[in-house]
Amino acid sequence: MIIVSQNKNEIVNFENMNNIIIENYDFKDKHFQRINAKTDGDYFVLGDYKTEERAKEVLKEIIQKSKDISLANLMDNLQIAIHNKNFNGALSSVYYMPED
Repeated sequence: MIIVSQNKNEIVNFENMNNIIIENYDFKDKHFQRINAKTDGDYFVLGDYKTEERAKEVLKEIIQKSKDISLANLMDNLQIAIHNKNFNGALSSVYYMPED
């Protein structure tokens, strides 16, 4: 699965990630939660969120999307999404980081 960063400037292959973490950040007068992905020593900013709860929700969405894709692959992409109907992107292998 490919994850597209919130600012749409980076993509990261989920299968190549060592971990995804939520970190507290303070920048000037703003406090936010940043979701970072680590791959072989490099960190990539996936997105920023106002609260830890929202950041955790996004992590859950990433996990669910990964599970959905794994299941779809296991079932041979559900006969190529029943001949390309695609079910509203449920079987898409791209996850777009949501806005806050």
